[in-house]
Amino acid sequence: MMKICAWCGVVMNEKSDNGYDGISHGMCKECYDFIGQNGAKQTLSQFLERSTIPILVVCGDVRVRAANAASQELLGKEICDIEGRLGGDVIECVQARLPGGCGKTDHCLTCTIRNTVTDTAETGIAHDRVDVMADLVTPDGVKSMKIVISTERLGESVLLRIDDIHGVAIL
Repeated sequence: MMKICAWCGVVMNEKSDNGYDGISHGMCKECYDFIGQNGAKQTLSQFLERSTIPILVVCGDVRVRAANAASQELLGKEICDIEGRLGGDVIECVQARLPGGCGKTDHCLTCTIRNTVTDTAETGIAHDRVDVMADLVTPDGVKSMKIVISTERLGESVLLRIDDIHGVAIL
């Protein structure tokens, strides 16, 4: 079974020890050192750019502090259109366009992304592969999308990994 790092995508082990084919996920030493020691051995930018998996660094209110190249590509946005903005605005959530904006509508109270990030920020409990349904504005109109996310606390911020997205491509 091949083992890959769930945070940066690096292959940690390619051989099949137990005769099973497939992929297993874990955390490589570099990611463990960074997350476990709050970045003691590398900068946030270095950590993010090692990853081929889309990762956003967000505050407890889901305001994006940083994003890697993979997330910029997935979202079809430049870093200046991501950093400093609320998550719903970044992913083009249809609810974020309502009066009050992201985090201020009735829908936001049940937003799985917001609630998962908030829980991780407040409790430190990581969440792995959480299914999210969101109505997103795309070039083809509003589309219901299934997004799979994972979170991990990093100091006062939360790493928000976009594991998968189903539906119409955002690009």
